[in-house]
Amino acid sequence: MKKFALVLISMFITIGVSAQKGVDFKDVDLRTARELSVKSGKPIFMDAYTTWCGPCKYMASRVFTREDVGDFINKNFIAVKYDMEKGEGPSIARDYGIQGYPTFLILDSDGKELARIMGSTSASEFMAKVKRVYPKAE
Repeated sequence: MKKFALVLISMFITIGVSAQKGVDFKDVDLRTARELSVKSGKPIFMDAYTTWCGPCKYMASRVFTREDVGDFINKNFIAVKYDMEKGEGPSIARDYGIQGYPTFLILDSDGKELARIMGSTSASEFMAKVKRVYPKAE
């Protein structure tokens, strides 16, 4: 009975892990994101948001949770998100001149801004915008 319970638990854990959909935002500071960018050869996709921002909440719950958006962003970028009012967020907002939310930045591994997208939109429109501002994304 114990073996059966362990097998069942393992199956549910495996299913839960493999069922992850959406953008895989790394919980790392910007310096570490830059290191990951160097190692992977992928640029950084940054979601600059605030907790009180309605359009930010829409993107987080309706766009970034979608499997197609996750597949696209995860394939092409190291994804990170930072609250612009906490932790290193205020210094990021100052360094990159972020004044409205949500703002999405594409950065190279040196932290140089390659592209910027502002505001919320539908998933398909968002992916089209990313491809327009960063044509290397597939």
